[in-house]
Amino acid sequence: MDMVRLGIGLYGVDTTGTNTLPLKEAAVLTTTVAQVKKIPAGETVGYNRKGLVQQDALIATIRIGYADGYPRQLSLGKGKVLIRGRLFPVIGTVCMDMTMIDVTGASDVKEGDEVVVFGRGLELNQLAAWADTIPYDIMTGISQRVKRVYFED
Repeated sequence: MDMVRLGIGLYGVDTTGTNTLPLKEAAVLTTTVAQVKKIPAGETVGYNRKGLVQQDALIATIRIGYADGYPRQLSLGKGKVLIRGRLFPVIGTVCMDMTMIDVTGASDVKEGDEVVVFGRGLELNQLAAWADTIPYDIMTGISQRVKRVYFED
């Protein structure tokens, strides 16, 4: 035939598993740090106190949760985000509106810092793998309450 259905390829996501398609990233999901707090060893973080802090820790609360489309499957260290170009794990359970991130050792992380959920160095394919799902599920799960910003090069 003489037609092609691009699907998620329109967003720059190569789902072939080969990473050989010359696609340009067209979707990025970011949020910001709402709070940074020191937590002593032995304390817990998140729903049902599931995030046990083994040593004194620095915890950043970010403005995204499962109501925004950030999967609960990313709880308990399975998910990670980029802050200031570094990868940090989720601690505890992803909440409805917020998620806690262990930024221990990164004293430069501050309230208001940009947090990359996917894009700009953190591939959507990787996020989907951590959540044990597919990129389509992540993209279609982003709720209407997440602000969209469109731009053109």
